[in-house]
Amino acid sequence: MANGIVSATVYSPATPFGLDVFAAAREASGVATITDVLVYHGATDAPAVDVEESSIPAGTVVDSIAYSEFDGYLSLNTQAYTLDVIVNGTTTSAGIFSAPLSSLGLGGSAITVLASGFVDPTVNSNGAAFILWVALPAGGNLVSLTNITSLDEQFLQLSNSLNLYPNPSNG
Repeated sequence: MANGIVSATVYSPATPFGLDVFAAAREASGVATITDVLVYHGATDAPAVDVEESSIPAGTVVDSIAYSEFDGYLSLNTQAYTLDVIVNGTTTSAGIFSAPLSSLGLGGSAITVLASGFVDPTVNSNGAAFILWVALPAGGNLVSLTNITSLDEQFLQLSNSLNLYPNPSNG
């Protein structure tokens, strides 16, 4: 995993560029209905975070992962999840993300979910905002996970898949 900042100025903190390797990385879970998820913290200005899963709810799935750390594989049923990235020891959320493992067709795969971008872009040359990405086992472009920033956005995502009958209605 490539991480850090190439420039030594206008970033807070100015974390030097580096490479991290997870020697036990894999491409498959071995079970068609399971997705193995390796988590990596690559956001230079984010403190240690926890990841809470709230759609099942499964609770804390990653506990106190710091910048440039991997958190070993999680074996998850291949379905949709909602992930809240929370600053460790607080209730402050860095973002809530939709992780639709099933619609991405990831059953039987092993993937890496990585945090990137800046929690505070304004002190980091207005760089990209904090986001979660998925690295697929086949390689290629990273897949961004949708940042759900409010309950209204969660409702809008849900409402796009609902049909109400009768329509129109008087009651």
